[in-house]
Amino acid sequence: MSKENSNESGKDAGVLELTKVMDASQDILESLVLQSNHVAHEAEAKLQVEEKGNSVAWLQGFCAGIRPYKVAANDAGFDLPPKLSDTANRMTPWVQVSESASGDEDDDGDTFCDIGLDELRIYDYQIEALLRDSRYVDLLEAMQKSIAGKKEYLYVSAKTSRDLFWTHGWHKGFTWVDWQIKKVGEWRKYKENQKKSELPFGD
Repeated sequence: MSKENSNESGKDAGVLELTKVMDASQDILESLVLQSNHVAHEAEAKLQVEEKGNSVAWLQGFCAGIRPYKVAANDAGFDLPPKLSDTANRMTPWVQVSESASGDEDDDGDTFCDIGLDELRIYDYQIEALLRDSRYVDLLEAMQKSIAGKKEYLYVSAKTSRDLFWTHGWHKGFTWVDWQIKKVGEWRKYKENQKKSELPFGD
């Protein structure tokens, strides 16, 4: 094989590997967005019965925050299918907030994960690849700009407590995928430590 052909083969292999990585990042992001649809769907259901004004504002803001995340992801170079704009298309989150939480919109410290360690490791490995994807880096930068804009709105234009609760809910919805990513990593480490503690020791 000539040196030129060898170089071309190397380029082809590199392109193929990059394509695989990008496809994997696309797939894992779609799974995470489907999970965000699940929590948005639950928030929509709560809105039907919630009577407290500030809680209504928070839930409305949360649902409103889920939507622009999808737009920002597409603007960053991902290609989320149109069906993901509908919360009817959803999947149960890998990490969920326990029903024993206080009920406060900001209480997400009490979580649970029913996924086994082996499966959780696969998801976390795929997430690590997503975090290295240049499109995701661009997405995070765009998110920071949007969040900065909402902070400016609070400082300059917000006039009521409803504005504060709506914006807080928006932030939670807009950053929910990142929250899920963080929790998946925490639960993988927790389950790994738990497995180590259960190993038998002796001679």
